[in-house]
Amino acid sequence: MKTLSLTINGENIVAEVEPRTSLADFLRISRGLTGTHIGCEHGVCGACTVTIDGSPARSCIAYAVQMDGRNIRTIEGYDDDEVMLALREQFSQQHGLQCGFCTPGMLITARDIVERLGDAGEDRVREELAGNLCRCTGYAGIVRAVQNVGVTKGLASSEARKPKPAEIALPPALLLSESELVSKPERTTLPSVAMAGATTIEYAVPIDAPRDRVWTFFHDLPAVARCLPGAELSKHDADTWEGNVRIKMGPVRAKVTGHGRYRLVEAEKAGRLEGGGTDKLSRSRVNGALAFSLVDSGHNATRLTLSLCYALQGPMAQFARSSLAKEFVRLVVEDFGRNVSAELSGVSHKQSTGFSLGRLLRMITASRWRGGS
Repeated sequence: MKTLSLTINGENIVAEVEPRTSLADFLRISRGLTGTHIGCEHGVCGACTVTIDGSPARSCIAYAVQMDGRNIRTIEGYDDDEVMLALREQFSQQHGLQCGFCTPGMLITARDIVERLGDAGEDRVREELAGNLCRCTGYAGIVRAVQNVGVTKGLASSEARKPKPAEIALPPALLLSESELVSKPERTTLPSVAMAGATTIEYAVPIDAPRDRVWTFFHDLPAVARCLPGAELSKHDADTWEGNVRIKMGPVRAKVTGHGRYRLVEAEKAGRLEGGGTDKLSRSRVNGALAFSLVDSGHNATRLTLSLCYALQGPMAQFARSSLAKEFVRLVVEDFGRNVSAELSGVSHKQSTGFSLGRLLRMITASRWRGGS
């Protein structure tokens, strides 16, 4: 058994749980919060959605032991919430529910949409709801309900006026201009890769090689791609790239094909990779940017600092706000760091065929045990 301390719907809780207990089971069985529904148990349907530290997340694929120190809010915790009360009224008026099984998770996601985007427009609301499935309503009433509350709240957002997924382009702020590449050697930090409505994650990983050697390695884009799990480079030149990334998330299997730019800043020993792509089968789209820098750690070692910003649209968007998303990325980045070290030392490494949810869950569990949390 593991002891954890967390906050649930404003109440401080100390409890003992088995390491394998999911957050959904803990909430329903141990805490009696049965408004959190369990559907697919693969993180796909969205019925089990709760908020973790203010962000919607799938409780069926999150372990309870991971919630130590976290703030959890279930549908029961929104009884006095102004936006949630408005959404409930609109769901009733617009016939946005029938059997009601998906409704708790749908409401939590809907509240997040209204809070972040306000009057988002029908197309954007549908994109944001892509990770919550309903077998009854056809979604029309749900979309109208979310739109009506968004308009009433009056949170008009520039994010809501973004083009449709197929037309989404990276904001100019994500692109390195020629002046940044040549005439700004005084800059000592990575340029921001923040993007409205996207997820931004920063990590640092050690590389067992001197900085100059690692920097030379980063000029070899095919070699860099070989170290990234699931990545395959099909075409590139000094500034641009084309390729794909294979992703396996439970029942979801995708091959995202895309293109973008790759820039290096010699004076900074830093650079940026940016672009976007589409999975033809699910029609999901990914846009993102990765900024990195190399810092000499001494003793022939280098610290690789990465800042990743990405946005998902379509069915794959259900994973963008998962409580495990940052854990997934952390483990992929660590895997990338190990592969770079192996590549530079001449040790062969087996490239992963894709991001595997099962493999990453096993790695997360192992790392939690080692960390005693």
